[in-house]
Amino acid sequence: MEYPKLKTNPILESVAEIRFDANFPDDIVVALIFKSLSTSDEFKDYAQIPQPVMQMPAEIRKVDPNLKFQPYYVLSKNNFSIGIGAHILQFFYRQPYISFRSFEEFIKSGLDLIDDSILREINQINLRYVNKIDDSLAEATDFKLQCASGLVKNDDKINVNIESNIDANTKIILNLNNRSANVTINANGKVEKFDNVSIISVSAICTGEKEMSTFKDKKIYDIFGKLHDNTHDVFFRLVDNDYYRIKKFGN
Repeated sequence: MEYPKLKTNPILESVAEIRFDANFPDDIVVALIFKSLSTSDEFKDYAQIPQPVMQMPAEIRKVDPNLKFQPYYVLSKNNFSIGIGAHILQFFYRQPYISFRSFEEFIKSGLDLIDDSILREINQINLRYVNKIDDSLAEATDFKLQCASGLVKNDDKINVNIESNIDANTKIILNLNNRSANVTINANGKVEKFDNVSIISVSAICTGEKEMSTFKDKKIYDIFGKLHDNTHDVFFRLVDNDYYRIKKFGN
């Protein structure tokens, strides 16, 4: 599908995740990755922000599955951030979002610095786009949701999650939030809040690709490229043609 070039970009935040198994204990993995990135020329001037999981005892972090994929530290500068965990790397690219190519270059600049001796295997690659719509989902999309009292109206506050499989290795998670009163984006320690906006969040998750034992494997970028196409296809099929071509985003 050929995507139109939008005059006004709706993307608030894009997040790329790599989940992995490592060859060393958790604290050593985090320390090695943190040192590789924070002392490099590329990232030495990024703010170093410890995350709440660091306040938890190490014994709990190791056994609680909800904490396994939480970052211990975030390196952040302007609209770029990197989350560093014992089993996860997260790359955040917040508005203004210029292009997927610039996002991909940012990811590569981080992964190229990490020693591959840390990595046992990459087991999941995720990509998420969070899009802000200033109107209701009923106005902006072709999606119609009906409840017992009838069709959801413009000002109804709803939050809907939908999952679907693209193929044996890939699934999409779509989150639709109509007229949310509490949307926050945290960049470099600064919180930006949006009220009474609608959110379309599209996540693409690849779990079936194995045998990647280096952060420099070209296949990583092939997968991110595929997930990028998946997320954009879902967004542009969802949003009403007249809305993004004429009313708000333009051509």
